[in-house]
Order: sequence, then C-alpha cells, then structure tokens
Amino acid sequence: MKNVSITPIRILSIFSIVFLFAFQTQQEIYPEQIDWDTHFLAKPDQLSPYAALTVTNWQYSYKSKISGKNLHIDFQFSGGVVPAESWVKPNRISNRKVSRQLLNHEQGHVNINFLLLKDGEQQVRFQKYNTSN
Repeated sequence: MKNVSITPIRILSIFSIVFLFAFQTQQEIYPEQIDWDTHFLAKPDQLSPYAALTVTNWQYSYKSKISGKNLHIDFQFSGGVVPAESWVKPNRISNRKVSRQLLNHEQGHVNINFLLLKDGEQQVRFQKYNTSN
C-alpha cells in the first residue's frame, strides 16, 4: 500500500475546489444592460415631462404533466425592455455626464423589473402543485 501524506496545502487545495464547485450555479442570469441606441427606439412623447421612458415586460410559459396525484409544471420565465415602446428625448441630454446619469436611472428600472420577475419566479417555481389545487 502506498503511503500518501496529507499536508495542510493538500487539504486546503481540496477544500478550495470543493468550495468553489459547491456554489457554482448552472446558469448565471443578470438584468439586461441597456443603451440608448438599442433599447429606446420609440418616438418620444413630447407632452411628457420625462426625459426618457423605459417600458419593461414579463412573460412566462409552462408545460404540465400529471403522474398519479402529482402535477409537475415546468415554467419558463423571461422579461426585459420593450424597445419599440421605450423612448428618450435627445434634446434633454446636454452632455455625456447627463446621458450616463439618465441611462443609469433607466437601468435602475430594468433592474427592479428583473428583481420582481425573479421573486415571482421563485414563488411560482417552488410552490407545491397537485391535481387538487
């Protein structure tokens, strides 16, 4: 039998590898990162007091399967910006700093939409379903 010495470095290496893989997710999902040219394509509402409008949406679909009294539902969720309905008033952007500040503000709306979508997804996805409810 071969004598294998376990050194502190070897233990630390094994622990590090296990630790890294224990918290690795299958897919990392982040809010959509917006920019003026891609996400704000609608004609601005000149009567609106706002410099920009970000329209967001949520969508879901599902497939269900009944096995005995168990109901399995596979959900798909998506959400994001609706470019055809989102707009910006270029005449209200006086310089790069103002542009960055306003785009950052609009990104905040997208981030909130993302967080609400993820919260709703968690509540729906981890709900227990059966044929009587």
